[in-house]
Amino acid sequence: PDWVAEVGDHLDCRVPRTPTNPAGWRRVRVESVHDGSLYMVRPLGWCSVSGFMGRRLAQRDDLRPCHDEDATLDAHISQDTFPVDPELSEWLQTPGAAACLARAEQVVLDGLETLSDTPSGCQPLLRVTRAESDAAAIAIFGTSAAVLRAKVVAPAILRNA
Repeated sequence: PDWVAEVGDHLDCRVPRTPTNPAGWRRVRVESVHDGSLYMVRPLGWCSVSGFMGRRLAQRDDLRPCHDEDATLDAHISQDTFPVDPELSEWLQTPGAAACLARAEQVVLDGLETLSDTPSGCQPLLRVTRAESDAAAIAIFGTSAAVLRAKVVAPAILRNA
């Protein structure tokens, strides 16, 4: 890499995939540098990303500089639509369905305090709603990790509604 990190610098650190979280990047602060290739880093903000709690020793290959253009939230918003059982089509239009989808949102957001794929300080954003089409489908809008997680959580909550 053509950059040199120093104590106090903010960097992005690669976070591996776990059974409950997708792989991504987490904003960190450099606490110390060892031999120019190992860095003691600490996540910025509250960290709920499994496998990355507190201080961590990171290799240079697992770090990248933060860029100001990465700070815009627009670059981190995604959307997806997934089909549900056609028998749920009418039910999806009821207040009970809206409450169920709101519960899915809350479960996902409770599990993702600060995301590895969004700018430092960004809170996870998520909206789970009935798709506008006539088909039985759920639309998900939000930060990337929240959308990925909602695709797992929402169907499970719908099955138990």
